[in-house]
Amino acid sequence: MNKLAIAKEDKIVVGVSGGIDSMVFIHLLHYFNFSFLIAHCNFLLRGEESDNDELLVRQVANNMNVQFYSKKFKTQQKEKIRLFGRRMGNGLAE
Repeated sequence: MNKLAIAKEDKIVVGVSGGIDSMVFIHLLHYFNFSFLIAHCNFLLRGEESDNDELLVRQVANNMNVQFYSKKFKTQQKEKIRLFGRRMGNGLAE
């Protein structure tokens, strides 16, 4: 973690999707006693699955005794998200 210039006394905001990468990352931060909080965005793109991701992240944050913040976005169409990502310079997976 020294290469990332993160000190244990720093407060880190971690965006957590509920996917394996972000979940492993917060478990490592917790294991090594870093101070962090969790932010989750629910874009409502996958119905119940999106809600389940949010619930999972919320439960893990609660179990770790870590602050949790979430925001729901009323996303109407996946294509709009892809176009927005392209405009912002991100290649979003199909």
